Amino acid sequence: MKQKILLIAFIVGLLPQLANAQWFWESAESLFEQGMKYLKSKDYNNAITYFSESGKKGNAKAYNALGNMYIKGMGVNKNYTQAYNYFVSAYNTNANSRAANYWLGYCYYTGFGTNQNLNKAYQFFKTAADKGHPRSNRYLGIMYYFGDGLPKNYNNAVYYFNIAANDGDVIAQMFMGVCYYDGTGVVKDSNLGRSYLEKSAKQGNRLASELLNNYESWWRKGYKMIDGLADYIPYFGTGWRIGQALVGE
Repeated sequence: MKQKILLIAFIVGLLPQLANAQWFWESAESLFEQGMKYLKSKDYNNAITYFSESGKKGNAKAYNALGNMYIKGMGVNKNYTQAYNYFVSAYNTNANSRAANYWLGYCYYTGFGTNQNLNKAYQFFKTAADKGHPRSNRYLGIMYYFGDGLPKNYNNAVYYFNIAANDGDVIAQMFMGVCYYDGTGVVKDSNLGRSYLEKSAKQGNRLASELLNNYESWWRKGYKMIDGLADYIPYFGTGWRIGQALVGE
């Protein structure tokens, strides 16, 4: 009799999982990949479902994907707090995740979903950058360039911009162009500056295109390009604001 009771209890406990058998048998990675297919086809409801189930099985990438959807408003209303919470879940699932470290850095940098904390932003960006995350290197460059939570250091800014630019980051390429044009942290070289701006503009960076359009007139007048960039960015002047304006993430 006791064995029957235990068997019934076991079956009853298993019923919720059997009722949702597709999640029970599929791996976290398989669920994540299906979520990505739904995301690419703009079937956001199914994407959220599959990412959520993948995350429950311990996939940090799934939590990062959910955070991305909420921070960008992809199929859902933008909700920075919800996005931040998903990035925290991703980090807690895998503290070595480059994306989780980057996005937490971004949230602390901009104050999206949490209180702005530039010290924490730097720490998370640095961890992600050390793991080869291009945008984290870009933001470290911005923080050093503007002295945002760090002592202003143009040499360090160029160091990080250069790494990100070589990895194809268009914002970093633009800043490398600005640095060479203005002679900030590097020996002034207008030709090399133009080369970086053209590379960035060809990949769709409208700000780099605007800078190129004014390149010759500013050069003749002796203007600094960083001052020209200010004309195109609202509330220009502090790093977290320029980061927010340039990326729009």
